[in-house]
Amino acid sequence: MTQWRIHQPDGHDGPTEISSWVVSGRLAMGYYPGMLRGGKVAPAVFDELLDCGIDQFVNLTQDWEGGTDEHMTHYYRLPERSDGSPLVRAGRREDEPVNVAFHPVPDEHLPGCNLRGSSAARSSCDIDGYGEDLVSCEDGRPVPATSLILNALDGFLEQGRNVYVHCWGGSGRTGTIIGCWIRRHDLAGADEVLERLRDLREGDSVKGGWPIPQTPAQVEMVLSWQPGW
Repeated sequence: MTQWRIHQPDGHDGPTEISSWVVSGRLAMGYYPGMLRGGKVAPAVFDELLDCGIDQFVNLTQDWEGGTDEHMTHYYRLPERSDGSPLVRAGRREDEPVNVAFHPVPDEHLPGCNLRGSSAARSSCDIDGYGEDLVSCEDGRPVPATSLILNALDGFLEQGRNVYVHCWGGSGRTGTIIGCWIRRHDLAGADEVLERLRDLREGDSVKGGWPIPQTPAQVEMVLSWQPGW
């Protein structure tokens, strides 16, 4: 297995202003790259990721109708770049112009949670501190589900693809997966992995300093992950 080196941020040096490198040039994490801005998609963010060499996306959202992230605009359905040039990528499906691996996780939950949409929202942890921690998914299987995502991520990297892992805001679900990936490869101990995630997040000029991951359950998942899992 390849021995990776964690990126050492030098100011806000992420591939976009709302993303950061995990492994320089190979693995990045951040925001959903098709965010709505004033009711319009922001394709420039997507363009920047393509231009810095990203050719594989790992989408952790429920970005379909009825999902917790249904408000997002699908970047993988954009027919062209913002300058009008075609998107040339071998898609997962014929109508997708980029490589996208879908591993949907409800917002504020762990991989393996089978809740969707409003059910997931009602059971999620109130990260703003206005309510009790109501995280559910008692019948979920977070460890095997997380391992499945990590296996896919490592497979893409071993194939030479440059990967962008994202959820909606790049904190909770993304931080969970990247934190577990760092622990899997023994790139940080359990006593330092959260600090390492925060350091990496400093490459993101928008989200630098925000909690990563977000919920107590997500933090516990990262702290309990073992090398080789």
